[in-house]
Amino acid sequence: MCFGDHLDGIFGYMRADELRPSDVLFDPARQVVGDPLKTGPKTVEVKTTTGPHEYGSDTLLWVYRPAKTHMSCGECGAEPGVPCNAMTCCALEMLADVAEAVRARHER
Repeated sequence: MCFGDHLDGIFGYMRADELRPSDVLFDPARQVVGDPLKTGPKTVEVKTTTGPHEYGSDTLLWVYRPAKTHMSCGECGAEPGVPCNAMTCCALEMLADVAEAVRARHER
């Protein structure tokens, strides 16, 4: 997936149990790498490029959902459908900056 040349997708709040692989979470910027796994009656584990995180199923998270997951990333070289390298991909930090600006406008 390529974040460097365009932002083809949407920013928005999504429930933790509705996340998809390739969604990007913020603070810190990290990609979701698998479907949420139910760990309790109202909790899910979300695997990301920085490790697993547990959330309430209905927790709202600020997310970037790319429209074109079939593209490779020109920033870190990840192949189509493969998560960006969280340690080397500048595009994730660029997305974090844009996400904060969009959220500020969205919450006015």
